[in-house]
Amino acid sequence: MLAYSYRDLATVQLAHYWKRRLMAVGLPYLVWSLIYFPIASMKNSATFPYFHLPMSAIFSAAGAHRLLVVVCTGYYHLYFLLVLLEFYVFFPYVFYLIRRFPKWHLPLILGSALWQFVYPYVVRHGLLGFTITSKSRRDWSSRTRSTCSVA
Repeated sequence: MLAYSYRDLATVQLAHYWKRRLMAVGLPYLVWSLIYFPIASMKNSATFPYFHLPMSAIFSAAGAHRLLVVVCTGYYHLYFLLVLLEFYVFFPYVFYLIRRFPKWHLPLILGSALWQFVYPYVVRHGLLGFTITSKSRRDWSSRTRSTCSVA
């Protein structure tokens, strides 16, 4: 739908584009994250994203840090809004490439498909100097839990 709505335009007017996207997706994501934050903090669980945080600590530095982590990483049932926002970030650039290089559509699609396979392989095997595995996610999760817990 997004590409279809811009099919007759030469460029994307970024101010108008971001105003519409942030009102339609960004604001609901932020509001629901703020609603879930105190509820999830009261839940007695040690699993992500429900790290127990006493109500007195919600308005502390640890609470602000935890809120920032929640907004940046999202609750699992709001993940689709984060994915949609990521797509909205890249759309103007892809739109520009498609308009700028009209005879290069096939190479752009093939390059994108290649990227989908090569980048995860490179990251998984540490060719960039770091790896992302389920163990590293657990380690990050335990570090976050220990820095956000307030007695």
